[in-house]
Amino acid sequence: METILNFIGIDVSSQWLDICSQDGSFKRIANSPTEITEWVLSLPQSTALAMEATGCYHQLLASIAFERVHEVYVLNPRDVHYYAKGIGRRQKNDKTDAEIIRRYLCNEYEHLRPWEPATSNQTLIRVLTTHRATVVRHKQAISMTCKDLPIELDALNEALMALKKLIDELERTLVAAMKNESTEQQKSFKAIKSIPGFGELSAAFFANEIAGGNFKTVDQFIAFLGLDLRYKDSGKKHGRRKLSKQGLSEGRRLLYNVAMAASRGAFKAMYEHYASRMTCTQALVAVMRKLIRIAFSVWRSQKTFDMAQYHSPIMQKAMLSD
Repeated sequence: METILNFIGIDVSSQWLDICSQDGSFKRIANSPTEITEWVLSLPQSTALAMEATGCYHQLLASIAFERVHEVYVLNPRDVHYYAKGIGRRQKNDKTDAEIIRRYLCNEYEHLRPWEPATSNQTLIRVLTTHRATVVRHKQAISMTCKDLPIELDALNEALMALKKLIDELERTLVAAMKNESTEQQKSFKAIKSIPGFGELSAAFFANEIAGGNFKTVDQFIAFLGLDLRYKDSGKKHGRRKLSKQGLSEGRRLLYNVAMAASRGAFKAMYEHYASRMTCTQALVAVMRKLIRIAFSVWRSQKTFDMAQYHSPIMQKAMLSD
């Protein structure tokens, strides 16, 4: 790996990029293709740039810098926020944000994973998933808000039906986008869909995220979804284990629904085993973690899931008892 000699932190907004260079100097440029390209071309080799994820505003800078063969890091804003609190930052503005991002990159560089652009189809699937989740939340909110109305309103029913139609259309478009992927990716999609509990939507989402994340191990993907355990141990004290929930909330929501369906069917024995020694929610989370391990495995092998070949002591015991 090439040694990085120049670390740069950028605070991104819709209009401006506030840049903190290696020597601590600041510069502001417009968040436009012309100015970004001109600035990136002036950078020396062995440069690493870091910015926070901002929805869509950071995409232009990240793409141009990546094309010019610079290392690009897109950071979780929450990680940067707590890092700033940890070093005792007293004020917050665009310049200090850029400086904090640069310091974070300098100190944590070896533990960060460089950003890589997704394909246009992968980006489309992610955008459709995000918008579908937003529409679902709004539909649920409207339905809950108006459920106690003493009268039935035609306009309300029409609005809910229209939102349901939009959700279905977004889902169909998302699945169609997955079917436009490469032959290898389609095989992986079909393999995940063969796992009990997974439907077309959830299979498309997880196949897309695994492919786009370039994960080396399933534990990395579990952490990406926020299903890894967070705890605080000190001496003889052992803190309570909780999920970190630092990943994609929509991924956890979809996987929860998958686990609910699987726990009523093919994986009922596994769920009952966990539920006998923990709460129902904890048992579902345990099933979620098992299912995502299976999904990662079949995505790699591109082979249809076969319950008879799933060597789980819990499931084998349940089959023998039947």
